[in-house]
Amino acid sequence: LLGDIQMDGITLTGGLAQLKGMKELIEKETGITVHVAKNPADSVVAGCFIGPYLWGLFSKRVTKLAVALGMGLSFAAIAVPTIVISLTSGFKSAIAVAPELGVISMAVSAVSVPVISLFTKNSEKESERIDSIFKPEKEND
Repeated sequence: LLGDIQMDGITLTGGLAQLKGMKELIEKETGITVHVAKNPADSVVAGCFIGPYLWGLFSKRVTKLAVALGMGLSFAAIAVPTIVISLTSGFKSAIAVAPELGVISMAVSAVSVPVISLFTKNSEKESERIDSIFKPEKEND
């Protein structure tokens, strides 16, 4: 992974990618080539959806609120430590723990979605829609 980053660089996503001069600052401080995502505001969410996605595939009990909160908690699991580490130890230190933070973020998402779903409910209309998706297909005799 490190070799790939050194060879190909990193891609900025989210709000930081839209700040003027951020790309240049990171390149200067790290010596690594920085690219900006085509749609930076949309791509930051990509890593935060694993829990809702997986649970949504296999469980009718997942609720909209659980998905939203799971994604928010997952994002916070990356953003808060990254900011704290960057402010206390420098951005290079935050980059060094990025893979671990990514794994933690996925775990937070995967655990929080079903737990929150236990305590929340979908609307009747949403429940009917989910039931129709999970309804077994009729076999032709």
